[in-house]
Amino acid sequence: MQIGEFLGKKKNEHYLIEFVKAFDFRNLKIHEALRIFLETFRLPGEAQIIERIMTCFSGHWIESAGTQYTSGFANVDSAFILSYAIIILNVDQHNKNTTIKKMDCAAFIKNQRGLNNDMDFPPEMLQDIFKSISENEIKMPDEHMGELRESYRWKVMLRRQEDAVYLPCSHQISLYNRTLFSLIWGPTVAALSFVFDTALDDDVTGKSIDGFHKCASVSAHYGLSDVFDNLIISLCKFTGLLATGESPEAMTVQFGSNTKCRLTARTMFTLAHTHGDILREGWKNILECILQLYKANLMPSSLYQAFDFVQGHVQVQMEERLPAKPDQGLFSSIFSLLNADTTGRGPTTQELEAQRQAKACVQECHPQKLFTDSKYLQEDSLTELVHWLILLSSGPQTHAKNKTEFSEYSSVVFIELLATVVLENRDRLGRLWGPVHNHLNSLISPATSNTFLVERAIVTLLRLAVRMVGREPHSAGVIHSTIMLLLLKPGVAQKNSTSICHGLFEIIRASIGSEITLENWRVIFALLEMSGAGTKPPTVLVKVPDSVSAEETTVTETPVTESSVAVTDSATSTTTSTTTSTTTSTTTSTTTSTVLGVAASTDSLGSETETSE
Repeated sequence: MQIGEFLGKKKNEHYLIEFVKAFDFRNLKIHEALRIFLETFRLPGEAQIIERIMTCFSGHWIESAGTQYTSGFANVDSAFILSYAIIILNVDQHNKNTTIKKMDCAAFIKNQRGLNNDMDFPPEMLQDIFKSISENEIKMPDEHMGELRESYRWKVMLRRQEDAVYLPCSHQISLYNRTLFSLIWGPTVAALSFVFDTALDDDVTGKSIDGFHKCASVSAHYGLSDVFDNLIISLCKFTGLLATGESPEAMTVQFGSNTKCRLTARTMFTLAHTHGDILREGWKNILECILQLYKANLMPSSLYQAFDFVQGHVQVQMEERLPAKPDQGLFSSIFSLLNADTTGRGPTTQELEAQRQAKACVQECHPQKLFTDSKYLQEDSLTELVHWLILLSSGPQTHAKNKTEFSEYSSVVFIELLATVVLENRDRLGRLWGPVHNHLNSLISPATSNTFLVERAIVTLLRLAVRMVGREPHSAGVIHSTIMLLLLKPGVAQKNSTSICHGLFEIIRASIGSEITLENWRVIFALLEMSGAGTKPPTVLVKVPDSVSAEETTVTETPVTESSVAVTDSATSTTTSTTTSTTTSTTTSTTTSTVLGVAASTDSLGSETETSE
């Protein structure tokens, strides 16, 4: 049984009265009140039931609407008659199954003559009613479809919100806020994303962004990293920066010409700056967006300059090195030249404006501060940032293992950002150094040819060693890690010898007034001998207990983290022990070698932490 049929029965009159009283008709005209009333249930077709329902409606409206709106009615019966007439007018104006000519405003006014207790209703009121009903049909709930249904439900929700009574609760109720938010954040973010993606009105778009900010604030307050990560991932997708297959120029134009993309980028970076302490998985998407900004040449110009010991700075190029084109014939060369002349064109005015908008947007986002201000991050977020920088700056072997595409210059960008983060957090290096050390070793030790990535890894290692001189208790371990440079292949060592020598010079100069252990001095002089004198890189030996014979082993991909290692030069059968030698041993073939005992301390670094400045 439907609501209208139930309420229209004589025995249920008391339910009908209470139902009608639930409506607030204050400051509403009669047709406005009737529209709200009839949109909540299906009005039955039986005349007696309609009469009973409309009688109750008219009486409640007369009592609650106010004299400003009821002054034109002689009594309750007049309100009932006009309510009935409005229902008939609604059917007449919007019934598609009738061929009878629809009444006009004059006919509607004429039909109401003398019905207001033998008087006429005010014509202005009747004209207002006719215009409202003819232009906007009163539809029953089961007739609501599409946008009309959604609009109706939205209006109902707003009306219920206005009438809601908020009861004061005990402070203990806040204990459940975190649980409640963890249950509703998924649908909330999905709804905000849908509205933002489909909205055409700037006001609606702004409210969606405001919703993202509020969700981020709540998730940060309760430390819900998974919620904040999903929010950042959604925003990164809306920036359009993660779209693959587009050239940097096309991506710049698309980003600069799309208001939503720029608005989302500002929001994403603002949230990362404000609530970076709870970022975890979201760092990966932010870093991928930053890489696209690098490729599009939208980052600040200073970030395209990488530190170099020899040249001061080197350019971080984002273009892949293209293979040399094969020699072409005369006609092919002429055709290529003509084709370039006819098809080449400069950017249009709209494209130049889009590029300007894109650069201005990135400047407002301050992406470089994510790394320079990383010293303010909590350790969990900082560790996650370093983890993703290490993963994204990996060499080709790691990318092949993870089945991801390797780009040398992308890895170079991330290793430069990694160096920035580590240097900014050198006072709490204990938790970071283990993964960073192993990562640099994985790039340097197995290198068979000199690449830009290997060069930058070597410079990064030496930069860290220079900056850590005198900063105990990590200084000795970081300087000692330069022993991995002794594992370089001869060709790679030769091409990087100048950088290594300059880096070692900076270490020695920085050590004035500081104490460097004897073992580290041996590593430094061994590196100087290798890179400065051009000698063959020494072999790395692992010390073993006296009961086991020493075996010569070459370390390739594993980091140097054994309890102790030694560097030996076996070029001659007998070598005079120098001032830096600590052990002279004689083999069965009467061969003696100079052994430099070096104590490794990278393991202890991994467990030590310091508070930041």
